[in-house]
Amino acid sequence: MRNSNDSLGRSKREEANQKHEDAGEVTLLLSREWTLIGYQGQALGKIGRCVADLSTGKLLSLEVATPSQKFPVEWSRVEIDTAAKQMRLRND
Repeated sequence: MRNSNDSLGRSKREEANQKHEDAGEVTLLLSREWTLIGYQGQALGKIGRCVADLSTGKLLSLEVATPSQKFPVEWSRVEIDTAAKQMRLRND
């Protein structure tokens, strides 16, 4: 019986991290979780990780986690609300 790991015993997360590293990218753990807020003010999930380009030092995407899934959101689609300690999807 085969599990969710590939034949080398690597998990999907490890494979994704390797793809980032091969592309000159790194996944960073944030010092605290942020909430991502949608266009209508609803909480979409928690952000605890981001992906950065090592060659430019720029953020590329955020990893949003919900109870049932994780998905990326491009950094350019987010604005930071420091007063509310939240990140919001840009509505433009």
